[in-house]
Amino acid sequence: MYFCTMEDWILRTQIHQDWIGLFFFINFLLISALFILDSERLQTLFRPFSLPVYLGKYNSEKNLNYLNNFNVLSFLVIVNTLALLFYWALQFNSLSIAYAYEFYYFLISLYTLVLVRFILVRFLSKELKLIKRTRSSFFKLFSINTKFSFYLIIFLFFYEFSSFNKEVINVLIFCLVIGWSIVYTGVLINYFRNHPKDIFYLFLYLCMFKVAPWLWYFRIFIETKL
Repeated sequence: MYFCTMEDWILRTQIHQDWIGLFFFINFLLISALFILDSERLQTLFRPFSLPVYLGKYNSEKNLNYLNNFNVLSFLVIVNTLALLFYWALQFNSLSIAYAYEFYYFLISLYTLVLVRFILVRFLSKELKLIKRTRSSFFKLFSINTKFSFYLIIFLFFYEFSSFNKEVINVLIFCLVIGWSIVYTGVLINYFRNHPKDIFYLFLYLCMFKVAPWLWYFRIFIETKL
């Protein structure tokens, strides 16, 4: 909205239009809440190459409970970061989510997908009696997701609001996504190297719970905008 003064026109942004800024603010509040809950744990996660130390210290029965406060807030940050990552990626096709309701519809569908997948994986792990030997690996994957989400949300924030060269930030985001994928894949490979008899479950996990859900999500919520 423009307001006229005696000398020129001044652009004043309406608060309800800055929905993406509000969403970043909510996520930084979540990270602040994590700091209040356990500042040492959060700082360890933020440090580069600190994952072995983090896992050695927090791979306990209490922290393997995904319903504890720290893990629930971490989960929210992970999913919100994924939504922002998709929002960032859409812009490479000269597309953008113009309205808040579009983004929140997109976000709710992402939460639904991730929650349903989590419940199904937990249910099958329990039925197949894999809970005990997969708990440590799943916690490691969850910790990796949390760690990279913190890094990504910072770079995505700079992409949206800073005056830094966006091409450089794009390269850094892309490198982080590649690094995330490599580390994540390395955990899966290491698990099945130690448990070769579970190779069938690797195939089932990758096809049904890793690849297929994202393909459907792409077709339903992203491809329609391309």
